[in-house]
Amino acid sequence: MPKPLGRYSFIDAALKILKKEGRPMRAREIIDEALKLGLIRTHGRTPDQTLTAILNRLIKEDKVYKSYKITKVGKGTFSIKA
Repeated sequence: MPKPLGRYSFIDAALKILKKEGRPMRAREIIDEALKLGLIRTHGRTPDQTLTAILNRLIKEDKVYKSYKITKVGKGTFSIKA
């Protein structure tokens, strides 16, 4: 069953969007698309910085989060490993 609108975590939304787009994306682009599609809701002023911090942490702790397959390709730019 699909998740209701606004019920995705930042990580799940980022994975969904990166897979859908099939290209590296900046955190701001990911957040904008997630908000446009209604995948997440946020009241924060800097959700792109929050997403960057979350994804950087996932990459750093790769041993724990191998299933996410996210890679950093530039400052604030992320992609899915092939």
